[in-house]
Amino acid sequence: MPWNASREADRQHREAVAAARVKSKAKLSKPPKLRYKRGGIPKFSPGVTWQRWYGAYLQSRHWQRLRAAKLAAVGERCELCGVRGIVQIHHVTYERLRREELSDLQVLCRDCHNDAHGHQTALDEEFRAIVSGVT
Repeated sequence: MPWNASREADRQHREAVAAARVKSKAKLSKPPKLRYKRGGIPKFSPGVTWQRWYGAYLQSRHWQRLRAAKLAAVGERCELCGVRGIVQIHHVTYERLRREELSDLQVLCRDCHNDAHGHQTALDEEFRAIVSGVT
């Protein structure tokens, strides 16, 4: 066995580890960055999941103003059961997504909102079709 055999093995190991790091970084690319329109509304971008886009949309100034207007119009109580307190805004339709009218939205308590989503697979499919079809 040559005197530098262990050095050679160490060098080969270091090279293999470095190559594996480069390969793994290529696989783990960052998700596409969201781009925004005027008013803070995120644009539909290729490669961005609808959940990520919708989460960003709910943080936009546009949505926050629309949400506040709907809460003011209804009086911050559930439109189905009348409960006051912590309420959520529910999209009745996604047809006019990004340019919603107050009639497209419904103020619901958590229980009523969960019930509404339990029976709305057609709306979820409509939303996914709209998001995937708009670029």
